[in-house]
Amino acid sequence: NDWEMTYFGSDSAANPTMDSDNDGESNLMEYIAGTDPENPSDSFKSSATAAPGGMIQVETDGKAGRCYRLQRSSDLSTWTDVTAREVLPSDQKVKFLESRGAEGGFFRIGVSNPSAP
Repeated sequence: NDWEMTYFGSDSAANPTMDSDNDGESNLMEYIAGTDPENPSDSFKSSATAAPGGMIQVETDGKAGRCYRLQRSSDLSTWTDVTAREVLPSDQKVKFLESRGAEGGFFRIGVSNPSAP
């Protein structure tokens, strides 16, 4: 595919389980997230901050062509989608604002590549 040609010079050169830039993400995860598998400073990261009114803001640097969704879990093993964003037309900050709720819990951002074969 084009991504492999761009970063590895061949459409079969990228080992999906290998972490080419040693940033903790496999080549497959870098492909899904739209990050550069040869640049350890370009990796999928998110942050969360408390917001007024019992809210939490979770954000990430979004990549063009990717979809993002906020997910919640009470046990870190079962995740439920809370909010989703459409495919991004360009690289941009993705922010979710959600109630922390009385039950608390854990949040994460999921990313997908809808154009993947």
